[in-house]
Amino acid sequence: MSISVNLGWNSDNNSYKAGKSAAAQAIYNWQRNDINLALVFASSRYNQNKLIDGIKSIIPDVPIFGCTAASSITPEGILENGITMAILSSDPETFHYSWGLGKNVFKNSRDAGHQSAKAAIEEFKKITSKYKSRRKYFLIFPDGVTGNGLDIIRGCQEILGNNFPIIGGAAGDSYMFEKTYQYSPDGVTSNSIIGLLTGGETELGIGVRHGWNPLGKYRTITKQNANIIKEINNQPAISLYEEYFEKDTKILKEEPLSMMGMLYPIGMKIPGEKEYVVRNPFKIGKNGELICTAELPEKAKIRLMIGNKTSVITAAREASLTALKNLGQRSPKFALVFTSISRKKLLGRNSYKEIETVKSIIGRNVPLIGFYTYGEQAPFTSDVYTGQSYFHNEAIVVTLIG
Repeated sequence: MSISVNLGWNSDNNSYKAGKSAAAQAIYNWQRNDINLALVFASSRYNQNKLIDGIKSIIPDVPIFGCTAASSITPEGILENGITMAILSSDPETFHYSWGLGKNVFKNSRDAGHQSAKAAIEEFKKITSKYKSRRKYFLIFPDGVTGNGLDIIRGCQEILGNNFPIIGGAAGDSYMFEKTYQYSPDGVTSNSIIGLLTGGETELGIGVRHGWNPLGKYRTITKQNANIIKEINNQPAISLYEEYFEKDTKILKEEPLSMMGMLYPIGMKIPGEKEYVVRNPFKIGKNGELICTAELPEKAKIRLMIGNKTSVITAAREASLTALKNLGQRSPKFALVFTSISRKKLLGRNSYKEIETVKSIIGRNVPLIGFYTYGEQAPFTSDVYTGQSYFHNEAIVVTLIG
């Protein structure tokens, strides 16, 4: 038996009504009696508890997983301030899952990753004793504002293994960079990571690309602390942007660096990988430090990156083709898209073209939802479930379930 999926979305200003209406749409014409889980991505502008209460008024006993988003994605386009959701059902042999919640991402991101993965594994052991399946992938929704995104990945990998596929998107809050929310059967939380560990006969096809290209010569990070780059080539880190854009630190602070960092991020070459891992600085420290969304290591060789609308759309096409190829002979039954808010900023009014490109490759009848993230998680290579998962910025991750 294959997976059954129905979708719902809504943009009502009333939190309860929005949740209720989205769930009612998802359950409409549902042909089964059971629902394994609901995936929910919603605007942070809602009262989150009332939103979930609205969903539960329609599907009271269904476990809910997900997070807030910069914007959410539906088959019909982008919801700037709304909710999109999917309900999934399958027989246990085909698809089953366990889950884990990791708390206090800000205090200790790696430990939060440990907590989530450990809890999911312990629960999964009970499942495998009955169905005897292997673990397939770990779907995560971490806080995208607090903590160190790379340390969250490390924490998960130290429990699951470095080459175990970790896929997901970091929660957003509509470009405010203040507070995000995560959803689990335990309720609404913040400063957390939600992880779902899956098994069964389902297979996964993953594709990830960003479309930004290197600009200029290599430089070396000569001093850093976690996600704070202090010096590049023994100069204050901000000198990288001062040199290229001929603007001093004061002007760069006045023009929020977050926008420039989105359009001109920093790229780091990873040994053995074709793509660069990208980091976008979003803030300047008082001594010219670049504060990034995730860590870059000391002595890393970096380059400034540049993208354009054509390269970003091409990347979406390549990610979709890769995901389809990695699915093998199976047909996609469901698609999840996690794409960076930086891509949306660059594309502007043409943002819809990215999602249209994905649909044109995977098939327009494949149920598709997703959201704009504050960071993406995926391996570069996943055709035989090998390759380390990374914390990305500026990327699009296309995940197909078949």
